[in-house]
Amino acid sequence: MIEICNVKDFTLVTEKTEGSLSFALGIFFNIGTRDENNFPNGVAHYFEHCIFKGSKRKTAKEIVIEFERIGAYINAFTTKEGICFYVRALNKHFAKCSELLFELVFEPAFPENEIKKETNIILDEINIYEDDYEEMIFDYADDILFSSNSLANPILGTSKSVKKLNKDLLTDFSEFVLNQKDIIISYVGIESLPIIEKVLIPLLPNKLNLQNSRNNEFIYTPKIKSFKKDSHQSHLLICRAFKKPNFEKRIKLSIINSLLGEGMSSTLYQSLRESSGIAYSVYSTQNFYSDVTGFYIYVGTDIKKIEKSISLIKNNFKSLNEGKLSDLEFEIAKEQLSTSLILEAESLTFRMQFNAKFNNDSDYRKSIEEIINGINIVDINEIIEINKEIFNYDDWSVIKIEQKDK
Repeated sequence: MIEICNVKDFTLVTEKTEGSLSFALGIFFNIGTRDENNFPNGVAHYFEHCIFKGSKRKTAKEIVIEFERIGAYINAFTTKEGICFYVRALNKHFAKCSELLFELVFEPAFPENEIKKETNIILDEINIYEDDYEEMIFDYADDILFSSNSLANPILGTSKSVKKLNKDLLTDFSEFVLNQKDIIISYVGIESLPIIEKVLIPLLPNKLNLQNSRNNEFIYTPKIKSFKKDSHQSHLLICRAFKKPNFEKRIKLSIINSLLGEGMSSTLYQSLRESSGIAYSVYSTQNFYSDVTGFYIYVGTDIKKIEKSISLIKNNFKSLNEGKLSDLEFEIAKEQLSTSLILEAESLTFRMQFNAKFNNDSDYRKSIEEIINGINIVDINEIIEINKEIFNYDDWSVIKIEQKDK
């Protein structure tokens, strides 16, 4: 059972589980890469890293030792729309972990010598990322899909933008993040809400209640882009963007994604890998944001097989557009989608993140059980109708990373 309450202007989301020996606790900020408008690109990710450089009372090493001496696992991540810090540990360490997590996040010290080191670490991370063309091509895609707003910005930033970051900028961004009104604290474990409140209330700081406002302008124009890189393989991404779908349409898009490019029975896998043997890696994926959605089809192949890959994808689109979808394909896609959600939901970390994310978006505020029910009630004819709307190849952008001529 999920319970939600407001404590000192924080939103507390708890889910009590029976019989679990451990818990997951996370702090979520509704600030991500797209909200860096007054700062250099990459500052959100930089902030996430530098939080771990120590608090006003403890050094980074002291905090790490305190977490690890009780076997706790602490981590964080940054997305285009959020930053999360979370801890996993045994139930008996809940109070101690909460105290350490809140001190780490809400009392950062940002020692100058340490954050300078972190700048170099992030620059190395960017270099590693830029060598991974399968990852990079998605940044190229978002630059096209979301060119009208800051969703186009890469999460890591660029080498140029990260070099501009310093303690003053980091401190200003920290004030911006830590004083936001819509901070969510998410807990999954055996404790009930009254016990969680009793432990957390003394740890919660007072905030200035700033309200983040986003640029929701969205203009999408299909484009074709090609890049030459030193690579043993070429990379192809076919993608498009939509305005934010409602809950029912989001379910249908997820079924279509499963049908098209998830699993060995998916239409793309069967046509490009099994039947034609022209690609080892082929899949589709989606990114759902608070106002828009990106849909992507990726193929890794040889430069000589790029055009053949595009031709086969066009054939897939044509079949879907014409309503050529069997009952078996439809049932497999639905079952795969439901099963993957159920399997993920067995992880406390997933449930903790899921509860925070879906509570933060009233349009999608559904339980896992409600989502599975939503999948089950979709009719094949509804999918065929959306396929006709989506799979016009002229509405899709094409990005290629091709091998340089040897």
